[in-house]
Amino acid sequence: MRIGLLVVGVVSSLLLGVQAPIARSQTQVVSAAPQPSATTPVLDSLLAAQAAVLPGEVGRPIPPVDGAPQPPLAGAPQPGSGSSLPKVDCRKHKCIALTLDDGPSPQTARILDQLAALKAPATFFVVGRQVGHYRGVLRRMAAEGHTIGNHSWSHPWFWKLSPAGMRTELDKTNRAIRKLTGVQPRYVRPPYGNVNAAVKKAAKSRGLAVVDWSIDPEDWKVRDTTSVIKRVVGAARPGAIILSHDLYPTTRKAIGPIITKLRAKGYVFVSLDDLLGQTRPGKVYRQRG
Repeated sequence: MRIGLLVVGVVSSLLLGVQAPIARSQTQVVSAAPQPSATTPVLDSLLAAQAAVLPGEVGRPIPPVDGAPQPPLAGAPQPGSGSSLPKVDCRKHKCIALTLDDGPSPQTARILDQLAALKAPATFFVVGRQVGHYRGVLRRMAAEGHTIGNHSWSHPWFWKLSPAGMRTELDKTNRAIRKLTGVQPRYVRPPYGNVNAAVKKAAKSRGLAVVDWSIDPEDWKVRDTTSVIKRVVGAARPGAIILSHDLYPTTRKAIGPIITKLRAKGYVFVSLDDLLGQTRPGKVYRQRG
């Protein structure tokens, strides 16, 4: 039965232009971090600060996508630097980070609409070969203050590549992101969570910290919005990194309820910079701490 599900997932994702993500098991986050009330004045002020920074217009027009080279947006925020978002001290608050893999895709712009309406930051680990088809979407990610990470050029199994092949995958995607946004990514998520010594070495050589996850709702396999919401909310812990994929309508529909329900429990959605603090190239991060 599991093999059948995997086959269906692979075929479906190939139609979208990316290989199906295969999530590996991760240990859930366990943390003794403080658990402030969802209604503390400090938390309210943090949420208000986020609301003041991220744009709120839902359904805003996406810049046109065409084949002509386009310069980076003037004054665009620096994804990965956290400079456009209010700083949050995750030693004192229930921080959590939302990450989305494998885009951009036809679902990504609508997910950006939701994030803008909810004033929530996220990290998009993009596949390089997809970027050219969604130039306006990528520029919008940067303009709205989200972090953009490297998810390889063609979504291969990194374990099967030579060191030179890994570096090529990273370099091509970094160049594509830089060309459109003017930003050099700071984070990489190897496809399928493939991490070994060679992968870490390749990431280090390119100045990239490796970011996996601590919460995996298996949205690529489940394809059920209610189940995805329950899995994420039930597994949430302070310092967690949520894995999801901006490929599926079921995931898109789950994003808003996940953010709303976790905020009601006192969580603050933050950038990876705020969650992880200072990172080291080549080191693997699956959660805070």
